Amino acid sequence: MEEKTTNLYASMGEELVHYQVDYQPGLGSRHLDVHPVKPWVYVSVERGNSLCVHTIDRAGTVPPGSLFTRRTLADKTNGTRARQLAGPIHIHPHGTHVYVANRCDEITKDGETDVLPLGENNIAVFRLDGESAEPSVIQHADTRGSSPRAVAVR
Repeated sequence: MEEKTTNLYASMGEELVHYQVDYQPGLGSRHLDVHPVKPWVYVSVERGNSLCVHTIDRAGTVPPGSLFTRRTLADKTNGTRARQLAGPIHIHPHGTHVYVANRCDEITKDGETDVLPLGENNIAVFRLDGESAEPSVIQHADTRGSSPRAVAVR
């Protein structure tokens, strides 16, 4: 399968770090967060509805391939919808969990009325293994709204 180099940028303190990662074209790796202690970067792949984990070195180089790839959606059929997207991603300040927004922002018509179709508008919560970086989903928290665009973690 053809891959496309994606440029990723993250702020680490006062420094802007540049990463290059290869992903399948069209998936839209759009959001990332860097682990606060370990040499790991977590990427939310928007149109792939997935979370990818990569190692990084001191120079900011990301080796080819992912350590782990996990679906962000609870319902395996939701990824087939045209506008089901993974969104913002944040790692807990202690490095124990990662949070990824899932949003369904497609609007359809029911007669003259705009209707949001069934999809996932939630925050996927993953527990992180402190030794391997492996994320394990533990919850999909309903946002009780549509198309979450931001996540705050304290």
